[in-house]
Amino acid sequence: MTEQGIVRKIEGDLVWIAADQCGGCDHGLHCRSCASPDADTGNSDRSGGGEHSIFAVRKERMFVVRNTRSLVLKTGDRIEYFIAPVKAVKAGFLVLIVPILAFFLFYYLTGLLWKGSGENARVLAGVGGIALGFLVNFASKKRIREYPEITRVIDTKL
Repeated sequence: MTEQGIVRKIEGDLVWIAADQCGGCDHGLHCRSCASPDADTGNSDRSGGGEHSIFAVRKERMFVVRNTRSLVLKTGDRIEYFIAPVKAVKAGFLVLIVPILAFFLFYYLTGLLWKGSGENARVLAGVGGIALGFLVNFASKKRIREYPEITRVIDTKL
């Protein structure tokens, strides 16, 4: 799957980007989610890295992509990057499903191994399983780095 983002920082072949927060947008001059200033009024909803709305301030979501094609980039460029669908599904499974499965596994095993355990002890063990699931995910991400890859720089001057 391909997504778009804006280059914020470049270090060798690793590029920190701000992912687009809006869906169904052509990212034109009046895009308030992308923090482009309104050309007619000069207004912008962007201030200090957060997007303002009536209800809340939303911070930029930043992450790292790899520039394997050695594209010429500069801060502020709009780029397109590719995330392999298999990697996206795997990441979703690891982050969402594994901790839930760990909860049920620890809850059930506590009941089997500790016959006199009450509901509170089982739930506490299940919460410990969730924490262990997140810890395993965190440790595996530190060990195995798979970055999305930049596919092209998008020309915004149409």
